[in-house]
Amino acid sequence: MIRRLLLLGTVLVSLALPGALPVHAARPSPGSAQTKECVVYVTRTGKRYHKAWCSSLRYSKLKTTKAEAERLGYTPCRRCGGSDCE
Repeated sequence: MIRRLLLLGTVLVSLALPGALPVHAARPSPGSAQTKECVVYVTRTGKRYHKAWCSSLRYSKLKTTKAEAERLGYTPCRRCGGSDCE
């Protein structure tokens, strides 16, 4: 009986104290979220960017980011779609 009273008292005190409960990590604001760079592949002579498994990459396969490929004028491959990310 005394154990139960002590346990109940401890629980009540821990609930009453603001620092007694665990603090959850703050969620990052949408503006500070890191963006993951999408990896795509281009060829030495082509004008399109591809996913790693695309059969259009038989002869050459150069790794780059989607943003860089688009900046350089590459467009998505018609067969594989270019990438899975937005």
